[in-house]
Amino acid sequence: MFSGRHVSKPGIDFYYGKKIEVTSASPLVVHGDGEIVGETPIQVTVHPDTLQVLQGS
Repeated sequence: MFSGRHVSKPGIDFYYGKKIEVTSASPLVVHGDGEIVGETPIQVTVHPDTLQVLQGS
């Protein structure tokens, strides 16, 4: 997954947005960055400049 090749696999949809709503006919578990973040329906909002990433040498 770290190479990004998973986004071209069948059944994978890739979207960009500041606010995304995910719905389904029946509840599904939603994962964000490998962690369970809830289940559908869910709204996800990106907040700019709120995540600090540190890079080691």
